Amino acid sequence: MVGQGDRDHESPASDALIRKRRHRAAFGAGLLACLALTAGLLSGAGSTAEKPRDKPRDASAPPSRGLGPNTLAGQRTVVGFSGTSIPKVVRRGIGNGRIGGVILFSDNIPSRAAVRALTAKMQRLKRPKPLRRYPL
Repeated sequence: MVGQGDRDHESPASDALIRKRRHRAAFGAGLLACLALTAGLLSGAGSTAEKPRDKPRDASAPPSRGLGPNTLAGQRTVVGFSGTSIPKVVRRGIGNGRIGGVILFSDNIPSRAAVRALTAKMQRLKRPKPLRRYPL
């Protein structure tokens, strides 16, 4: 029966073979990653250049068109609050586009019905026009 202690007595030749196999596997993985990156670049993936448009923007277009830098930054802001009613400052921030999301915690959730009512109120708040088609 071969125990784990017997591994200490393996020959240096087998250690070299293991290192060589690991080196080949790492080289192969690196080569594969480089080929995938090259294929992606050649196909145009990752290109930031503006491409001519034949069609007008559709509903899946990003909402950033027509929004200022403060509103764009605000769309990355997520806030929380205490209680089950939306504070004025949060309503104002949602209304001017400077709050992009709200996270609810246990003190906001006394029941399922209260969560439904609270989220429905937040979704009904008026927001900048380009943001209205996206959920809060």
